[in-house]
Amino acid sequence: NIEQEVTSIEFTRTGRFERDNRPFFTEGSNFFSGGGGGMSGMGDQLFHSRAISDFDQGAKVYGKLDNLTSVGLMMTAEDGDRLDGVFFASRILGSRSNVRLLATSTSATGVDNTVVGTFARHGQGNYNFSGEYNVSNDGGPSDTSGRLNASYSVPKLSSSLSYSWTDPDFDPALGFIRFTDRRGVQTFSNYTSEYRTGALRSFSAFLFASSFETFDNHTQQKDASVFVSATFRSDMSVNVGLDTERFMDEEERTATVGMNFRVSDRHNQHGFNYTFGERASERSLLEAAVDRE
Repeated sequence: NIEQEVTSIEFTRTGRFERDNRPFFTEGSNFFSGGGGGMSGMGDQLFHSRAISDFDQGAKVYGKLDNLTSVGLMMTAEDGDRLDGVFFASRILGSRSNVRLLATSTSATGVDNTVVGTFARHGQGNYNFSGEYNVSNDGGPSDTSGRLNASYSVPKLSSSLSYSWTDPDFDPALGFIRFTDRRGVQTFSNYTSEYRTGALRSFSAFLFASSFETFDNHTQQKDASVFVSATFRSDMSVNVGLDTERFMDEEERTATVGMNFRVSDRHNQHGFNYTFGERASERSLLEAAVDRE
């Protein structure tokens, strides 16, 4: 009686993350997800409930022990052939500091996997620091993943720099991991400003870059993106974007130019975006027109 999310057909180089609509997993899900943030990096999850495709019995308990401590415990079983368990705990240490622990276990025919993940965050002044360390064991040598992040934020400007890694054989039985066998850095900066006088009403600029390599020192992925947008008092906006990406032996370079009119009127806006460049090492051209009334 529960229809799951329809899988997108958009191109992707990784597995597709699909939300779970089953009530058993949606109720209290924030007590088992690490708060949706960093228990395994950007877009990854140490516990993804869709990895439990079916079960016959299930039980869970979750809640707050006090205003600072949250816990969750979940168990599912299928026909006596498979047993899955999840444990989550979180503790607030201050207004901008907290620690989390997530552990999962799967026991089935041919599968005996245990995962433990830890995460900590601390903020001081204009800075925020966070780190995580995850271990997966299948009965042999353990595999790890982790991430270190530092960010700086002031009015109008924010920046972040992170280093992450995922071992080649890091594969949590109940997790969703986009890439394995990679290590590298990511950085982004965002600037936004509004003006009370002059022809320019607002201006924003975004910069993103990343560089990842495999553990045998081969380039896996490199990205760089720049996006600039300006809104004028004439109620018109102009945006320009440049993107470049190299994944293994494929390279992509695209540019986008766009204009929008009557941007403050949510019910009557007009505009266009024009994208051109090279995708999958081939020239491509795409025109997209927008007319909303």
